[in-house]
This record gives sequence, structure tokens and C-alpha cells, in this order.
Amino acid sequence: MKSLPPPYNLEAEQAVLGSILIKQDTLNGVSDLIGPQDFYRSAHRRIYQTILDIDQRVEPLDLVTLTFLLKERWQLEEVGGAVFLAGLTEQVGTAAHAEHYARIVHDKAVLRRLISIFQEITGAANASGANSKDILLYANSLLEDISRKNGQPRCTGLCAITAADLNLREFTPPRWAVPDLFPSGLSILAGKPKSGKSWLALGMAVSVTTGGMALGKIKVEPGAALYLALEDGLSRLKTRLEKIIPIGPFPKDLHFLTAKDFPPLVKGGLEALDLWLSERPEVRFVVIDTLARVKPQRGRNADAYDHDSAIIATLQGIAIKHDLALLVVHHTRKADSSDFLECVSGTFGLTGAADCIAVLSRQSRQAADATLKITGRDVPDLEKALKFHADLGSWELLGEADDFAMGQERQDLLSFLKEVGPKTPAQLSKLIGKSRESIKMLLFRMRESGLVKANSRGEYLALSL
Repeated sequence: MKSLPPPYNLEAEQAVLGSILIKQDTLNGVSDLIGPQDFYRSAHRRIYQTILDIDQRVEPLDLVTLTFLLKERWQLEEVGGAVFLAGLTEQVGTAAHAEHYARIVHDKAVLRRLISIFQEITGAANASGANSKDILLYANSLLEDISRKNGQPRCTGLCAITAADLNLREFTPPRWAVPDLFPSGLSILAGKPKSGKSWLALGMAVSVTTGGMALGKIKVEPGAALYLALEDGLSRLKTRLEKIIPIGPFPKDLHFLTAKDFPPLVKGGLEALDLWLSERPEVRFVVIDTLARVKPQRGRNADAYDHDSAIIATLQGIAIKHDLALLVVHHTRKADSSDFLECVSGTFGLTGAADCIAVLSRQSRQAADATLKITGRDVPDLEKALKFHADLGSWELLGEADDFAMGQERQDLLSFLKEVGPKTPAQLSKLIGKSRESIKMLLFRMRESGLVKANSRGEYLALSL
């Protein structure tokens, strides 16, 4: 009987680590193949985990940063010291074959797991007096059972799933911070300065922690929330809360951090946030106000799209890990666009990586103050009309923006007819500056609603205001 090959390859493990340090982009392909648990040596596992942490921080992935972070964690000597780390890059020479070495590490990790499973099976089968054939049959049935429980076919290489099998799978529906508007995952709320973005975000945080009505209309599931008020102080936060909650105690489950208490993401903020949330699984909603306060500076030669995408993906990882909704408050560009996604400041790396994007646009100081346009992976394209109550510091959902716009058009036309007297659609078209067909359609609907009537000359009169 042939003996099994060694269940490890230390040279391949070191080659993977050295390749990543030579070329940071190598990590993308390697991380798709292996995780820290796939390394045989504990020192290699720690080095690789630290590399992943550096990548999550969106910091330069090089020998200096790796050495510094391992030293900061008191792990540098345990992994072999700075000399050993420097030797990793010298042994490899090139990063061209990183994925090849990663596959070797992966295969060795699979071999170790199979050996462990087989030893357990053999021990259990021998204890029951089974023969070798029974052992193999039992091993095969166990592997098949594991495959079924994981919902995946047993295969090597690429493991595809059929449409028929996918139809049998059941998935947990997404959780919502605000049902049908803001789901779990990472959402961006963008708007011009002083447009009321922070009031909207704070109001939703209050609604979550009180289990109340978001935007005055939508019942939300109660839970805890964290608000990173990175552009405000505690005094301003208290003043705003006193407007939103004029009567009754402030919620105990609403937590705040200001810029004074929260370090930048690349200087420990990401790890601190991750740890804080790990200790508080009841948190369902996190607000970062604003993105500019946590976004690290882009390197001189770094690609702008990749930089934006990386920071959103990093924060998105926090939201996914802790199964919560993370709302990032951001700004829009000065220039307007017909596509509201193009109004979000930054590259498409921001909007492309986010799960949900919302843009708050101020309109007038009349019945509706703003429209909220939303799109996302779990949210259909929406456009809502909102009204801001300055005395309460709160936004109210009025309904669909199109419906409200029609209502406003009717009010404007009624007021105009009341002022100028009976007019034909052609005359109104010239006076108002809208097409004759749109005026006729609007008047037809208003007549059906009993708001106007036509006389014998085809002129329309206002019946009420």
C-alpha cells in the first residue's frame, strides 16, 4: 500500500506569503482559495491573518506595515522575527505563481481534514467490529450526508448548483432597519450640505431604539443602535434629541461616539468598531456621519475607483459580519445629473459596492421639502416625497413622489385658474409654458375629481382651491 504524501508543504506556505508581500494585488486571487486555517504552521497562520487585517484596514500591504502590526500585537517574535519576514520575499523572487502555491496549501489542508475524518470513521467502525468494506461505505455515506447538509453537491474543482436544486434551497429574508427602504448591509445616504441628512439618519436611529415609526409612517423592529457623530459634539446631539423626543426619557439603547472618541479606521477604528459590535449583538443599526471623516486618504499612485470600492467593501464586511444595517452619510456633487447615482460624490466605486444608495434632494419650502430617491440590491427603484418639521426635527413620509407632484400640479393650476379666470387648454399651455397635451390630460383628471368644469366655449373654471 502506498504511503500518503506529507499533509503539509512549508515551502508552498512561505511562497504564498512572500508573493503577497511582493505584490499586494496577489492577495485577491489567493484569498479566494485559502484562509488562515489552511496553513499548517501556526506562525504562517498568524502572518496571513495579519495580512488580511492590513488589507481590511485599506493600508499599504508591505513588509514594513506587516512587521509593525505584528510587533504591536506582540506576535513578531512568535512568528520568527523581522529577519524571517524579510526572508519570505527573498525566497520567492516573483509573485507570478502565487495562486499555484495557494492551491498546494489548499490541497494539503484538505488532505489533513480527510485524514482526520478517516481516523474518526475508522475508530468508530472498528469499535463496532465492521470490516474494511463497511468502513468505506460508511465513509462515503457520511461525506454524502455532509454535502447534503451544506446544500452543495459533492465534487472536485468547480461545484455548480442546478436551478432545480436552487429552487429547493431556503434563504433567510433580509433584515430591515426601515422596512422596504433601508435593508441590512451597507447603505449610502447622500445629499447636499445642510439638506437634513443628519436629521434623517438620527431620526431613524431613534425609531429603531424605541421601536417606533420611522418617518412618521413605517413601523420598525426594535433594537439597539450606534451613531458615529463625527461632525458633531455631545451638546449638539443633546439639543437635537430634545427636539426629536420632546417628552419622555432618551432611549438607553442608542449609543453615540464623536470624533474625539473614535479613531480613524486605518488607525484602529475598524478593529475597535468590530470588537464593540461583537460585544453587543443586539445592535441592528449603525450610522457613520460622515464618510469623509473615516475615509482614508488615497495614495499618490492608487486608483480612485479601487480606493472608493475598498473602503465601502471594508465597512460592508462589518455590516455583513454582524448582520446589521450600516448607514453611511455622504455628500453629493455640486453639479446635478439626470441619474441620481451620478450625483453622489466620488467614483462609481462607492455606489457600485454599496448595497443600497439613497439621495436626499431638497425641493421647496412648501408642502414637500424633499424627495428621497433609493435604489439597491434588495430595494426596487423608489422615489418618495418627504416633509421636514423643523419644530420637531423630524422628517415625515408623504408618499410617492409622482403622486405628490401630481397633487402639487393640481393645486398650482387651480390657483392659476382662480386668478386668471376661465381658460382653454391652448390658452393655459401658452400662459404656463407646458404642452397642450399635458394640460389637457391634467384638466381631464381634475374634472373627473370634481375640481374643475368646462363651459360651452371649452374653457375650464376652478370649482375649489
